Amino acid sequence: MQVEKFLDNFGRSETVWMYACSRCGECVDVCPVYNETADKYTAPGFKIKKMRGLITNKLLPFGGKPSVDGAKKIAKGLYECTLCGRCWSVCPYNYDLVGLWEKCRESAFETGLALEPLQQMVDALNAEKNIFKRPHARRTEWAKGLDIPIKEEADTIFFVGCLLSYRGPLKNAAKATAAILNAAGENWTILKDEVCCGAPLKFSGGIRYQEQLMETNIRAI
Repeated sequence: MQVEKFLDNFGRSETVWMYACSRCGECVDVCPVYNETADKYTAPGFKIKKMRGLITNKLLPFGGKPSVDGAKKIAKGLYECTLCGRCWSVCPYNYDLVGLWEKCRESAFETGLALEPLQQMVDALNAEKNIFKRPHARRTEWAKGLDIPIKEEADTIFFVGCLLSYRGPLKNAAKATAAILNAAGENWTILKDEVCCGAPLKFSGGIRYQEQLMETNIRAI
């Protein structure tokens, strides 16, 4: 865990948002998570206040290091956010607060402050290339008995994804899509070695891991 590097990924815009916040409280009033939990670390304005303190310490030559406990509390509040955007919608200065939370999560992820379930997701992706940690070799089992063309060149690639590949009833959606493509006479195929698209990583801050998965799928195409 590299707590001292938390928020080191901030650029000028994120830093300006931190210091320009007037602490009017409009965002707190509309935050559904704070209204449900009353946990101040889920309140948008309070998170900004705490993270502004961390940024100040980084900027000053005599600034102290953030405590592990304090950084963990901030990170927990960041991950409990639903990214609904209500805080942004009422901000008098129209700051992109959703973008700010995503940037914060990216830093939390890279510095080891991400919640344990997110690390388990990364372990599953590293092991089996899907978020459910199901055997990668079984990714195309949904296609058994169906007329699924697998070829080197095609006009259309059907990217199935983890949910449709592995989750029971959702497999029917993959089968229905294949049937529609065949009925339409489309020149299509699926990837021989499809892996997770990485979308869950984007929302959790694992941007670097998401890009690796994207590159794998792009090379397969």
